Amino acid sequence: RGVDLLVLIDYSDFNLRLAKAAKRIGIPVVYYISPQIWAWRSGRIKTIAERIDLMLVIFPFEKQIYSEAGVPCEFVGHPLVDEAASVRLKHPSKSAYLEEVGFSPSGTTVGILPGSRRREVLSLLPEMLRAMVLLSKEIPGLQVLIPVAPSLSKKWITDLARPYAVPIRCVEGEFQEVLRASEVVVVASGTATLQVALSRTPMVIVYKVALLTFWIAQRLVHLKSFGLVNIVAGAPIVPELLQERVTPERIKSEVGRLLKDEESRERMKQALKEVADRLGAAGASSRAAAIILERLKRQQE
Repeated sequence: RGVDLLVLIDYSDFNLRLAKAAKRIGIPVVYYISPQIWAWRSGRIKTIAERIDLMLVIFPFEKQIYSEAGVPCEFVGHPLVDEAASVRLKHPSKSAYLEEVGFSPSGTTVGILPGSRRREVLSLLPEMLRAMVLLSKEIPGLQVLIPVAPSLSKKWITDLARPYAVPIRCVEGEFQEVLRASEVVVVASGTATLQVALSRTPMVIVYKVALLTFWIAQRLVHLKSFGLVNIVAGAPIVPELLQERVTPERIKSEVGRLLKDEESRERMKQALKEVADRLGAAGASSRAAAIILERLKRQQE
């Protein structure tokens, strides 16, 4: 028996070549999690239209892009919503967690999320922590939580953080606990910004890459914002610090403003709730599976 339907997931360079081969021999193709054509390589949409029978997307604005290009498309929601909904925190309250890690519940807690790759961390973490040292001179009782990414060593992060004169705790496997405990977080641009948005925690986004990489990106990427939260929102609801603006002084200024201005924090929390709502309800993968199953049934009939 031949293949009735090919389902591709993410990984565009390989999958679009595979889709071409499938179409050549008459196998229908469903693609789950779109290539980021809205960020760069927008010319690929013509290739996608030729090779993909149905696109299942995880961002709401992607559906409009594909529909306008004549590509059948369904928005199923973002899988991170399921992840956030399934979290079971180990501690009954923010105060209990802070006491567990040796921090004061009455202190001002900032979360630092420097990314999951060593090069990224080496580029961002020192700037973030220098900013916290500066900020601690203005905000007594400032304390810093760093959730260590699974891809990194806690000892390595702890050693990097040791020289900075501000109370710091590095923790593993407690990402959501850190978000709940933090008044504000400073986060490396990427998927983590959506995780922060789903927790409604106010944030500042930072992004810094090698100069050559940035030079190339400037010519390929055509977006007003680089943070996924702002892209989903369609507006700059979260401060973004890019390249030369990633300095201790700028980070300190943005975080300090949010910490000192309760009204600004509340406005951002409300905007983040709207972003979370735009990402859809829990069950994205189940909805994708149901659509694929229905397509397969029609195909077999």
